[in-house]
This record gives sequence, structure tokens and C-alpha cells, in this order.
Amino acid sequence: MLPDPLATFLVLQGPSAVRETEILDALREALQAAREERAPRERRREAAARADGLVAELAVAEDWRPLLAAELLAPLGDTAAVDRALDALDPGTGIGARWGWRFRVDAYEAAGDSAGARRVAEAEAARSRTVEEAASPWAEAGALALALGDTAGARDALLRAMEAGVEHPGALDAARSLDRIRDVAPGDQLRVGRALLAAGSWDAAHRRLAPFVHGQGPGSTASLSAAEEYALRADLGRALVELRRPGDARAMLEPATRDGVEVDVAAPALYWTGVAALQSNRAPEAEAAFRELARRAPTSPLAEEGLLRLVERSIEAGRQDRDAELFREFFRVGVNSTASELLAVQFGTRQYLAGDWQRAAETFDRYLDGARRTSPRQQAAYWAALSHARRGNAAVAEDRLRTAWSEDPLSFYGILAGERLGAAVLEPGIPAGPAPVPGLAREIESAMTRLRLHQVVPTAGSFVFELERLQQHFFTRGDGAYDFAEALLEAGFPIQSVVLGREIHRNEGGAWNLRLMRIVFPFPFRDVIVREARAQGLDPFFVAGLIRQESMFHASIASSAGAIGLMQLMPGTAQEVARSLGIRYDRGRLVDPEYNVRLGTRYLSTMLSRYGGRAEDALSAYNAGPGRINQWRQRPEYRDRDVFVEHIPFRETRHYVKVVQQYARIYTVLYGCPGYQPCLGDSYLAAVARSPYAGGQPGSSLAR
Repeated sequence: MLPDPLATFLVLQGPSAVRETEILDALREALQAAREERAPRERRREAAARADGLVAELAVAEDWRPLLAAELLAPLGDTAAVDRALDALDPGTGIGARWGWRFRVDAYEAAGDSAGARRVAEAEAARSRTVEEAASPWAEAGALALALGDTAGARDALLRAMEAGVEHPGALDAARSLDRIRDVAPGDQLRVGRALLAAGSWDAAHRRLAPFVHGQGPGSTASLSAAEEYALRADLGRALVELRRPGDARAMLEPATRDGVEVDVAAPALYWTGVAALQSNRAPEAEAAFRELARRAPTSPLAEEGLLRLVERSIEAGRQDRDAELFREFFRVGVNSTASELLAVQFGTRQYLAGDWQRAAETFDRYLDGARRTSPRQQAAYWAALSHARRGNAAVAEDRLRTAWSEDPLSFYGILAGERLGAAVLEPGIPAGPAPVPGLAREIESAMTRLRLHQVVPTAGSFVFELERLQQHFFTRGDGAYDFAEALLEAGFPIQSVVLGREIHRNEGGAWNLRLMRIVFPFPFRDVIVREARAQGLDPFFVAGLIRQESMFHASIASSAGAIGLMQLMPGTAQEVARSLGIRYDRGRLVDPEYNVRLGTRYLSTMLSRYGGRAEDALSAYNAGPGRINQWRQRPEYRDRDVFVEHIPFRETRHYVKVVQQYARIYTVLYGCPGYQPCLGDSYLAAVARSPYAGGQPGSSLAR
């Protein structure tokens, strides 16, 4: 593999900040003109030339210039110009391998030369180093051959695309194209059918594969071993369940569930047999299948999923006391999926709410024994601690709290457990973190210019591609990834900064230092947030935690639902709040941090007051709307605040309420002491007590 020349561009001098802004503004206009499909070709060509000249002024991004030129010229069908541009790309960048061949194909197709486009795709496939790289070009070549009427050539190209494996996107595209070709050899028929299964094309997959298990034609069981037939039956049974044909599914699956069949095959066959039985309202058959699955493959995720279905039905029917052994079996196979974790905590908290603390403790201890991931283990241990404490077993309760706290002190349950233990959120000995790497200023500045360019150019996926290149570069520059992450925040890329911080955290084995924590939990606009929060009687760190979850401090971000800015305000809500404040509403100003935070803190303060200072209610209203929380308040779980959080019906809102409270506590100890310094060695409540910034109306400081 050739070396990436990125470093040679990062050390170049870029234009001044003012000139860069002028270049990018002019480039937006030129790109829009070059991509205007209804404009005359010559006008589009002139706009493309103008765009090329502007990019040429950004010497720090010269390696991208040929690709951008090719992308603009390809829709004009100028194959010669596209070829010249792409031939100028440095192969070490990886840019041409990612996009170049596609732009060549686009150019030949725009010129009306489908045969030429096919040759380009075939040449790229032949040039690829691995079958995975070749899959998409072969799929494209096959589709073009099919459109040209060359069925044999299409079949050959598409089958070569499928060599990448049924999970590869190019192979799945190839399988869909191959499904239009009837003349496929039996061995290839199997590959096509399995790829269609992977693509979720159940009917087409069944049509292709059923002859192999029904002894019909060339695709008969004679061409399969017994093990291969059983595996195919398990796959086809699943397809028939998805097609809502439970009777056919059970008949298809039955041979694959017999004793002696390899467990890797029998497990999915038993699972889909159980699901098919439930579709047919044959509950006893379903229970027999799922329990047999748990007996034969107790560590399989499908065993957990099958028992989960039985447990859910037992709870719905009110038979959980009679089905105690079923519940014990459910916990024995392990609690690994989010659905199982939710069921376990909600089942146990209902026992807790009913005052049956002994059974609640037993449930949560079993959940703790069966949980495999850190987060559910902490959840189970925390609730086990609360249950044992209610039983008066203080020693066991403390042990469970220490289990929850020690596995991850900064998680939601870790922080809650630490509060009950009086533990420090940030230990006094936490490292400060590495010092900035000297001599990186020019490289950092050039990197930001390159990213700003990729906010403007139309190349799909180029921003992420470039960001990954830059990250890889700065990881090779000592601790330069820290400097790069901080520069991303400063340059208006807060989301990318936080994500990079998380990657640094993983690379360093999950160890925290203060510099890294301030990357992952940044606090830009802090003066505005503190001022506006205090004006509304809110704890500013509660507001910071909410903003961290809502927008990651991206001031101009807009959600698919239409929410805007730091505090993700819906325009209608923002208009009502502006009216209540007696200030002019301006939708365009919702991307202004000060305006957005002023309206957002007023709205959050209103929600806290409306719901009696219960942070979980206010956050539920903020996320899901006041109408939802008004309904949820009628439920029996509402009377206990901790139980209520576990029973919020919407998964997104349930997560939101937890994570905002987690982040608020982290922000308090990370920035709460004078001069926004960390409160080392303090519990959350101690940090609130001595912070000159924290505190506010009941609920916003999260103190109970």
C-alpha cells in the first residue's frame, strides 16, 4: 500500500481566515451553478472551471482537487476530461479507489456509452486487491451488462461480486440483480438464494432455495449433505415465518430440530419453530420448542430470546408466581439483550414497588448473576442494593452498591451508587493528561481548512473519509489526537471532537484524565449557559448536561423533526416562550447560542415548576412532550421516582432522562469549583454545596 501524502499538505500555508471564507462562499455558488441540471452545458462547464480555480487557492487540500473536478465534469459526459482529472490523483490518498471509478462510470453513462461504463467497472474490479474491494465494481458491471442484454456476461460479473460474502453490500446488490436471471447453475442458485435471505428478500429466497429441500429439479437434496440440508431448512423456516406461513414453517423446520442435528443448526430451527407456533396460537408447542432450545443451547442468544417471549407472555397473563421456574431459567441462560434487560428491571421494580423486597432482591441478584454487559450489571447491582436495604440487610446492600460503583463510576448507575456510598466522582489523584504537542499549529490549522472544504463539496461521504484520514495522522503525532480533538471543538465541530475523545478513551484502555474528560464533556458557551440558567433559577450544570445530550453543543444543528440549536427547540415552542419573555421571536436566531439558551432555559424552568421540581418529569416533558408525561403520571410506578424512570414507556425518553442526569453530575464535578475547575475528591452533593455556580430551584440540582 502506498503511503498517504496527507502530511505534505498539512504543513503548507493556507489562505488567511478572511480569504478562506471568501473562497468557500464563492465555491458554494460555483458548485450550485455547476450542478444545475437545467442549465446549458457550457454554463455548467464554466462553473466547474470556476470551482476548480477556487479549490486551487486552497493548496492545503490540493490532493482533493482532481476528484472534485471529475465529479463536476462527469454529468456532462466529458469522459476525456474526467479521465485526465482522475489520472492526476495520488493513489496513496485512497480517494480515487473510493470514488474515482464511479465518476468514470457516471461520465460514460452520461455520454450514452454504457459499454464504456461497463469496461470501467470491470477494469476497477480487476484492479482491486481483495474480493471485498471488487464486489461493488463487479455488481455495477453486472447490472450494466444486464441492461445491455448480455445475460451471460452479467451472470459471470454478478457471481464474482458475490464472492465477497452475502453480507457485503455489493454482493447483496448482485444477488438482487441475479434474481432477474433464471438461468443460474444449481450451485450458484444456492449462493444467490442465501444472499437474498441476507437481504431480507424472503419470497425470492424461498423461490430459489425451496427446490433444494423438496427434491425438485437440479436443486434437489441430492446435491446437499444432510448437514447442509438442515442448515438450509433452518434458513427457509425463518423466511416462511417472515412470510406469515407458520404451518409451512413448522413443516420445513421439523427435521432440523431432531436429536443429533448439530446445535448451531438446531438452535435457530427450534427458535423459529417456537415463533411459528406462536403465530399459530399454539402456546404449548412454542414453550416446548423454546425450553428445548434453552436445554440444548443455553448460551445461544436465541435461547434468551425464546425464553424472553415466554416470560413476557407469563407476565401479561399474570402467571409469574406459578411460572417461577421459567423465570429462574430465563436468568440462568443470561441477560444480554436490551429487551431482556428491560424486562428484568421492570419485573423486579414492580416487586419492589409492591413492597415485596425479598422477591425483588432475589430477582435483581439473579439478574446480576445473568447479566453479561457492564451497564445491565450495574443496573442489577444498584437495584439489588435498594431492595436489600429495604429488607434491612445493610451489609449486602453496601456490597451491591460497591459492585455497581466499581464497574464504571461515571455511568448513570455508577454515579448513583457512588452518591449513596458518599464516594468521590473524580478521585484526587486523577491524572491531568498529556501536555499539548509542540509544533502542531500549522497542521491543525490546515486540517480545519480541509474539513471546512468538505462541508461545502458535494462528494458523498468525503467529510467522514477526510476526518478519518486526519485522525489517523494525528494519532501518529504523539498525543496529537488530543490537540486535534480540542481544535475540532474550537472550530465548530463539537460532535466530531467528542467522538474522537471517545476513541482516544478506548485506545488508552478506558482510562480517564482531566484533559480527556473535558474533550468528551466539553463546556463551550459556558458564560452564556451559566448566566441564562441562573436567571431562570436553574442549575447551569443541569442545563449543560441537557445540551450535551441534545446537541453536543452544536449551535446550528437541526433535527429531522425540526428542532433547532443548542437546546433543540421546536420553532412553535420557541415562539410561545419568546412571547412569555416579552422578546421578539426570530426563527433564524435559534442558531444563536445566547438566544437559544435564553428561550430553552425558560422552557426548562417552566417544566420543572409545573412538575414540582421532579427532574425526571421535566426531562420527560422536554423530550417527549408535556402530553406524554401527563399520561405517564397516572401510572402506579409514578409514585416512586426511581421506579418511574425504569418504566418510562419510550426507550429514547427513558435513556434521555438517565443520561441527562448522569451528564449533569459529571459537569458539576468537572467544572463546578471556582474558575470552572474540577472538584476533585468531592461527591456530587459536596460539589454542589461548594460550587459558586451550582444550585437552583428544586430538581435542577438533582439533590433528593
